Amino acid sequence: MGRIRAPKDKKALIDKLVRGDDNHPPFRTQADLLNFAAALAFSRGGVVQPFTESLDNPIRQEVFERQGYDTAINLVALAMTEDIKILVATDEAEATRIQYFEELANAGLEILQNELEGVVDPLEHLLLLVGRQRQDENGEEEFDLSRFIG
Repeated sequence: MGRIRAPKDKKALIDKLVRGDDNHPPFRTQADLLNFAAALAFSRGGVVQPFTESLDNPIRQEVFERQGYDTAINLVALAMTEDIKILVATDEAEATRIQYFEELANAGLEILQNELEGVVDPLEHLLLLVGRQRQDENGEEEFDLSRFIG
């Protein structure tokens, strides 16, 4: 089983979003954050961002599997390569799937770093970000009650 790395240059962001400044950080685990970041980057075009230096403690792939994130890892690799052979149960294919996921998560962390720069409450901002993303995907405008008020 492989291990999933997080980029070293995003350590401060990862700590902020997983450990937080209070008792209620936006993400419970690094695996949760990396999965969200990969999904965010994929939703914005799926551009991967390679990295060379990683944090000292890569996350065991089993952690992702327990959370059901292995499906996301597989789907990302399949979408990026458009080749069903990427899902073959070989060490080489697994390493490639993990690499796509890591690089996509890094791109998502970069997006989050830019979005959260100077933000006091990252949780509130993330909720707004998700709301905007859903609005864009649905093509619907949020219902604005103010037009009915005086």
